[in-house]
Amino acid sequence: MGCDVKLSLLDSCNGLILLGNQHHYHDFVRLDQLYVCNPITGEFVIIKHKPGINLTSYNACLCLGFCPKTQVYKVVILSKQQYGVNSVLTLVYTLGVKGNGLWKSVNVGNDLDYQPRITTFLNGIIHWVVISTYVPQFIYSFDVEDECFRFVPPPPEFVSPEQTTWSKWNICLGVLEGCLAISEHAKDVYFHIWVMKDYGAQASWTKAYTMDITMEKIARLLPITQILGLYHNGDILFTFQNRNLVSFNPANSSFKLHRIESLYYFNNVLPYIPNFSSLRDIARGEPLFNATLR
Repeated sequence: MGCDVKLSLLDSCNGLILLGNQHHYHDFVRLDQLYVCNPITGEFVIIKHKPGINLTSYNACLCLGFCPKTQVYKVVILSKQQYGVNSVLTLVYTLGVKGNGLWKSVNVGNDLDYQPRITTFLNGIIHWVVISTYVPQFIYSFDVEDECFRFVPPPPEFVSPEQTTWSKWNICLGVLEGCLAISEHAKDVYFHIWVMKDYGAQASWTKAYTMDITMEKIARLLPITQILGLYHNGDILFTFQNRNLVSFNPANSSFKLHRIESLYYFNNVLPYIPNFSSLRDIARGEPLFNATLR
Protein backbone atom coordinates (compact mmCIF):
# COMPACT_ATOMS: atom_id res chain seq x y z
CA MET A 1 0.00 0.00 0.00
CA GLY A 2 1.62 3.23 -1.10
CA CYS A 3 1.68 6.38 0.95
CA ASP A 4 3.12 9.86 1.03
CA VAL A 5 4.27 11.93 3.99
CA LYS A 6 3.61 15.59 4.69
CA LEU A 7 3.62 18.01 7.61
CA SER A 8 0.19 19.22 8.70
CA LEU A 9 -1.00 21.97 11.04
CA LEU A 10 -2.89 20.44 13.98
CA ASP A 11 -3.33 23.18 16.58
CA SER A 12 -2.09 26.54 17.87
CA CYS A 13 -1.89 28.02 21.36
CA ASN A 14 -0.28 31.23 22.70
CA GLY A 15 1.93 31.68 19.67
CA LEU A 16 3.15 28.08 19.43
CA ILE A 17 1.88 25.63 16.84
CA LEU A 18 1.51 21.85 16.85
CA LEU A 19 2.52 20.07 13.65
CA GLY A 20 2.16 16.42 12.72
CA ASN A 21 4.18 14.18 10.45
CA GLN A 22 1.26 12.44 8.76
CA HIS A 23 1.41 9.42 6.47
CA HIS A 24 -1.39 9.62 3.91
CA TYR A 25 -2.58 6.21 2.76
CA HIS A 26 -5.34 5.46 0.28
CA ASP A 27 -8.24 5.83 2.72
CA PHE A 28 -6.89 7.19 6.02
CA VAL A 29 -4.18 9.31 7.61
CA ARG A 30 -1.80 7.86 10.21
CA LEU A 31 -0.25 10.28 12.69
CA ASP A 32 3.38 9.67 13.59
CA GLN A 33 5.91 12.20 14.83
CA LEU A 34 4.74 15.51 16.35
CA TYR A 35 6.44 18.90 16.51
CA VAL A 36 5.89 21.92 18.77
CA CYS A 37 7.20 24.98 16.95
CA ASN A 38 7.52 28.71 17.41
CA PRO A 39 7.28 30.05 13.83
CA ILE A 40 8.58 33.47 14.92
CA THR A 41 11.93 32.14 16.18
CA GLY A 42 12.05 29.06 13.93
CA GLU A 43 12.67 26.82 16.96
CA PHE A 44 10.98 23.46 17.39
CA VAL A 45 11.05 20.32 19.53
CA ILE A 46 10.28 16.80 18.35
CA ILE A 47 7.71 14.71 20.22
CA LYS A 48 7.27 11.03 19.47
CA HIS A 49 3.84 9.64 20.18
CA LYS A 50 3.40 6.75 22.60
CA PRO A 51 4.41 3.38 21.08
CA GLY A 52 1.60 0.92 20.48
CA ILE A 53 -1.08 3.59 20.10
CA ASN A 54 -2.67 3.70 16.67
CA LEU A 55 -3.53 7.31 15.86
CA THR A 56 -5.37 8.12 12.65
CA SER A 57 -7.33 11.10 11.41
CA TYR A 58 -10.53 9.15 12.17
CA ASN A 59 -9.96 8.40 15.85
CA ALA A 60 -7.74 11.13 17.28
CA CYS A 61 -7.80 14.86 17.98
CA LEU A 62 -4.45 16.42 18.90
CA CYS A 63 -4.42 19.66 20.87
CA LEU A 64 -1.90 22.09 22.28
CA GLY A 65 -2.72 23.67 25.64
CA PHE A 66 -1.19 26.18 28.03
CA CYS A 67 -1.44 26.40 31.85
CA PRO A 68 -1.67 30.09 32.86
CA LYS A 69 -0.67 29.40 36.48
CA THR A 70 2.30 27.12 35.88
CA GLN A 71 3.28 28.62 32.50
CA VAL A 72 3.78 25.19 30.94
CA TYR A 73 2.56 23.82 27.61
CA LYS A 74 1.03 20.39 27.12
CA VAL A 75 0.22 18.26 24.09
CA VAL A 76 -3.12 16.49 24.59
CA ILE A 77 -4.38 13.54 22.55
CA LEU A 78 -8.11 12.83 22.68
CA SER A 79 -8.60 9.50 20.97
CA LYS A 80 -11.13 6.77 20.35
CA GLN A 81 -9.40 3.44 19.97
CA GLN A 82 -10.53 0.38 18.06
CA TYR A 83 -9.92 -2.26 20.71
CA GLY A 84 -13.15 -1.74 22.66
CA VAL A 85 -16.67 -0.40 22.38
CA ASN A 86 -16.51 3.37 22.87
CA SER A 87 -13.02 2.88 24.27
CA VAL A 88 -11.63 6.32 25.10
CA LEU A 89 -7.98 7.18 25.55
CA THR A 90 -6.46 10.47 26.66
CA LEU A 91 -2.71 11.10 26.68
CA VAL A 92 -0.86 14.17 27.94
CA TYR A 93 2.73 15.21 27.22
CA THR A 94 4.14 18.10 29.29
CA LEU A 95 6.95 20.10 27.70
CA GLY A 96 10.06 20.83 29.74
CA VAL A 97 9.62 18.45 32.68
CA LYS A 98 11.98 15.78 33.98
CA GLY A 99 11.46 12.46 32.28
CA ASN A 100 10.63 14.12 28.98
CA GLY A 101 9.57 11.78 26.24
CA LEU A 102 6.94 10.15 28.45
CA TRP A 103 3.22 10.30 27.86
CA LYS A 104 0.81 10.29 30.78
CA SER A 105 -2.53 8.48 30.54
CA VAL A 106 -5.51 10.36 31.98
CA ASN A 107 -8.55 8.65 33.44
CA VAL A 108 -11.60 9.62 31.43
CA GLY A 109 -14.44 8.02 33.39
CA ASN A 110 -17.38 5.91 32.29
CA ASP A 111 -19.80 8.80 31.89
CA LEU A 112 -17.78 10.59 29.23
CA ASP A 113 -18.02 9.96 25.52
CA TYR A 114 -16.46 12.21 22.94
CA GLN A 115 -15.26 12.50 19.39
CA PRO A 116 -13.99 16.06 18.88
CA ARG A 117 -14.10 17.64 15.45
CA ILE A 118 -12.74 21.10 16.26
CA THR A 119 -11.52 22.27 19.66
CA THR A 120 -11.45 25.76 21.19
CA PHE A 121 -8.89 26.86 23.79
CA LEU A 122 -9.74 29.45 26.45
CA ASN A 123 -8.19 30.27 29.83
CA GLY A 124 -6.23 27.04 30.10
CA ILE A 125 -9.15 24.82 29.04
CA ILE A 126 -9.80 22.89 25.81
CA HIS A 127 -13.45 22.87 24.69
CA TRP A 128 -15.43 20.95 22.08
CA VAL A 129 -18.99 20.03 21.08
CA VAL A 130 -20.25 16.44 21.36
CA ILE A 131 -22.73 15.26 18.75
CA SER A 132 -25.05 12.87 20.55
CA THR A 133 -28.78 12.33 21.02
CA TYR A 134 -28.46 11.50 24.72
CA VAL A 135 -26.05 14.21 25.95
CA PRO A 136 -27.87 17.41 26.98
CA GLN A 137 -24.62 18.88 28.38
CA PHE A 138 -22.95 18.77 24.98
CA ILE A 139 -20.04 21.17 25.65
CA TYR A 140 -17.14 19.12 27.01
CA SER A 141 -13.89 20.52 28.37
CA PHE A 142 -10.44 19.38 29.47
CA ASP A 143 -8.56 21.50 32.00
CA VAL A 144 -4.93 21.47 30.93
CA GLU A 145 -3.68 22.27 34.44
CA ASP A 146 -5.45 19.66 36.61
CA GLU A 147 -6.03 17.30 33.64
CA CYS A 148 -9.72 16.79 34.46
CA PHE A 149 -12.76 16.55 32.20
CA ARG A 150 -15.82 18.67 32.91
CA PHE A 151 -19.08 19.73 31.30
CA VAL A 152 -19.67 23.39 30.47
CA PRO A 153 -23.36 24.32 30.75
CA PRO A 154 -24.84 25.49 27.44
CA PRO A 155 -27.51 28.21 27.21
CA PRO A 156 -30.74 27.01 28.89
CA GLU A 157 -32.50 27.18 25.52
CA PHE A 158 -30.12 24.51 24.18
CA VAL A 159 -31.16 21.71 26.54
CA SER A 160 -34.76 21.55 25.35
CA PRO A 161 -36.10 18.41 23.61
CA GLU A 162 -36.16 20.37 20.35
CA GLN A 163 -32.34 20.42 20.28
CA THR A 164 -31.79 17.35 18.12
CA THR A 165 -28.60 15.71 16.93
CA TRP A 166 -29.02 17.50 13.59
CA SER A 167 -29.12 20.90 15.30
CA LYS A 168 -25.94 20.12 17.23
CA TRP A 169 -24.13 19.50 13.95
CA ASN A 170 -24.84 23.16 13.22
CA ILE A 171 -23.22 24.39 16.45
CA CYS A 172 -19.59 25.36 16.75
CA LEU A 173 -17.47 27.04 19.42
CA GLY A 174 -15.12 29.99 19.38
CA VAL A 175 -13.78 32.85 21.47
CA LEU A 176 -15.02 36.43 21.19
CA GLU A 177 -13.57 39.20 23.36
CA GLY A 178 -12.16 36.68 25.82
CA CYS A 179 -15.46 34.82 26.24
CA LEU A 180 -16.60 31.39 25.11
CA ALA A 181 -18.98 31.70 22.17
CA ILE A 182 -21.46 29.40 20.42
CA SER A 183 -22.66 29.84 16.87
CA GLU A 184 -26.07 28.42 16.02
CA HIS A 185 -27.82 28.04 12.69
CA ALA A 186 -31.43 28.36 13.82
CA LYS A 187 -34.47 26.88 12.09
CA ASP A 188 -35.39 30.27 10.70
CA VAL A 189 -33.29 32.34 8.33
CA TYR A 190 -31.11 33.73 11.09
CA PHE A 191 -27.75 32.74 12.47
CA HIS A 192 -27.13 33.43 16.16
CA ILE A 193 -23.96 33.80 18.24
CA TRP A 194 -24.19 33.32 21.99
CA VAL A 195 -21.50 34.58 24.39
CA MET A 196 -20.81 33.30 27.92
CA LYS A 197 -20.07 36.53 29.79
CA ASP A 198 -19.18 34.81 33.09
CA TYR A 199 -17.35 31.54 32.38
CA GLY A 200 -19.09 28.56 33.93
CA ALA A 201 -22.30 30.43 34.80
CA GLN A 202 -25.14 29.14 32.64
CA ALA A 203 -27.28 32.22 33.29
CA SER A 204 -24.58 34.46 31.79
CA TRP A 205 -25.12 33.16 28.24
CA THR A 206 -26.30 36.04 26.06
CA LYS A 207 -27.48 36.07 22.45
CA ALA A 208 -25.01 38.76 21.42
CA TYR A 209 -25.25 38.71 17.62
CA THR A 210 -27.90 37.79 15.07
CA MET A 211 -27.05 37.47 11.39
CA ASP A 212 -29.67 37.64 8.66
CA ILE A 213 -28.67 35.00 6.12
CA THR A 214 -31.42 35.66 3.59
CA MET A 215 -28.72 37.04 1.29
CA GLU A 216 -28.41 34.32 -1.35
CA LYS A 217 -24.61 34.29 -1.54
CA ILE A 218 -24.24 33.78 2.20
CA ALA A 219 -27.22 31.49 2.87
CA ARG A 220 -26.05 28.78 0.55
CA LEU A 221 -22.62 28.71 2.19
CA LEU A 222 -23.71 28.02 5.75
CA PRO A 223 -23.40 26.33 8.23
CA ILE A 224 -20.38 28.01 9.75
CA THR A 225 -17.41 25.74 10.39
CA GLN A 226 -15.53 27.78 12.99
CA ILE A 227 -15.55 31.15 14.74
CA LEU A 228 -12.06 32.67 14.49
CA GLY A 229 -12.47 35.91 16.45
CA LEU A 230 -12.84 39.66 16.02
CA TYR A 231 -11.14 42.10 13.68
CA HIS A 232 -9.80 45.32 15.15
CA ASN A 233 -12.83 47.08 13.64
CA GLY A 234 -15.30 44.80 15.43
CA ASP A 235 -16.08 42.47 12.52
CA ILE A 236 -16.58 38.78 13.38
CA LEU A 237 -14.40 36.45 11.31
CA PHE A 238 -15.50 32.87 10.66
CA THR A 239 -15.04 30.05 8.17
CA PHE A 240 -17.60 28.03 6.24
CA GLN A 241 -17.39 24.69 4.45
CA ASN A 242 -13.59 24.69 4.91
CA ARG A 243 -13.33 26.80 1.76
CA ASN A 244 -13.71 30.50 2.52
CA LEU A 245 -13.38 33.16 5.17
CA VAL A 246 -16.29 35.49 5.94
CA SER A 247 -16.45 38.60 8.09
CA PHE A 248 -19.68 39.99 9.55
CA ASN A 249 -20.05 43.64 10.55
CA PRO A 250 -22.57 43.89 13.43
CA ALA A 251 -22.91 47.66 13.01
CA ASN A 252 -24.46 47.50 9.53
CA SER A 253 -25.28 43.74 9.36
CA SER A 254 -23.11 43.29 6.27
CA PHE A 255 -21.05 40.29 5.15
CA LYS A 256 -17.81 40.17 3.23
CA LEU A 257 -16.24 37.09 1.61
CA HIS A 258 -12.44 36.88 1.71
CA ARG A 259 -11.15 34.77 -1.13
CA ILE A 260 -7.82 32.98 -0.78
CA GLU A 261 -6.17 32.72 -4.15
CA SER A 262 -4.99 29.26 -5.25
CA LEU A 263 -6.50 27.67 -2.14
CA TYR A 264 -9.72 25.77 -2.80
CA TYR A 265 -9.94 23.79 0.45
CA PHE A 266 -8.26 24.01 3.86
CA ASN A 267 -8.34 21.40 6.63
CA ASN A 268 -7.65 23.72 9.53
CA VAL A 269 -7.69 27.47 10.18
CA LEU A 270 -6.44 28.73 13.53
CA PRO A 271 -6.23 32.15 15.19
CA TYR A 272 -2.61 33.09 15.83
CA ILE A 273 -0.89 35.69 18.06
CA PRO A 274 2.94 35.90 17.79
CA ASN A 275 5.06 34.73 20.70
CA PHE A 276 8.62 36.09 20.87
CA SER A 277 9.72 33.80 23.72
CA SER A 278 12.38 31.20 23.02
CA LEU A 279 11.45 27.54 23.17
CA ARG A 280 14.66 27.12 25.14
CA ASP A 281 12.85 28.76 28.07
CA ILE A 282 9.46 27.19 27.40
CA ALA A 283 10.53 23.57 26.81
CA ARG A 284 13.44 23.42 29.24
CA GLY A 285 15.58 20.31 28.81
CA GLU A 286 13.97 19.22 25.53
CA PRO A 287 16.31 18.76 22.54
CA LEU A 288 15.94 21.97 20.57
CA PHE A 289 16.15 22.43 16.81
CA ASN A 290 15.99 25.47 14.57
CA ALA A 291 14.38 25.35 11.14
CA THR A 292 16.16 28.52 9.99
CA LEU A 293 19.54 26.77 10.33
CA ARG A 294 18.58 23.81 8.13
